[in-house]
Amino acid sequence: MVSITILGLLSVIVVLDLNAGKRREELQAGVRVLAADLRSLQTRALTAQNIKTCFVMLKNIVCELSASACSSGATSCTPIPPYGVGLHLTKGGMMYTLFADVDSSRNDWQETAGANEVFFTRNLAFSGASNVTISDLFSPVPVSSPEVHVAFERQNGNMHINPCSGTPCEAAVLTIRLRHSKSGDTKDVTITKATGRISIE
Repeated sequence: MVSITILGLLSVIVVLDLNAGKRREELQAGVRVLAADLRSLQTRALTAQNIKTCFVMLKNIVCELSASACSSGATSCTPIPPYGVGLHLTKGGMMYTLFADVDSSRNDWQETAGANEVFFTRNLAFSGASNVTISDLFSPVPVSSPEVHVAFERQNGNMHINPCSGTPCEAAVLTIRLRHSKSGDTKDVTITKATGRISIE
């Protein structure tokens, strides 16, 4: 009886340890994916990679994912150099978008709603981090909305951190906190404008 009880306790401990390990790995996966997306955008800006767009009603819109973004009468989906590329984060969400500034009238280092600037949507749930959310966004400039934009200028790679709602503003540092919904554990990705550094903490 004693042996059976000990074996049962050991089994419970092993299962709990495996679950804890899985949750740690999910959080690590979310942080790695976010940091990799930021570094990929930074590289894309520095190497001045083109992005596919079409010209509709006197403005460029992104058609990198699908030519269906181009309405009838639009030019074909062809590559052009964007002014910059960036990432749009929303506090409390599991998803964020990668965007490109392609229209000179909207060269504001942020994703403009309804301007068709998105070229990729990342869902952490489909990236090995199914229980991980962007739990908080910290910046020396008060985050006036639950959204933050991070952008990189083409060729020089200068970073723009915009934590303001409406009128663009600039912050020197942004910390993006990811949280595992089951364990409550958190991990941060910090980006620094002056150095262009992207670090996991």
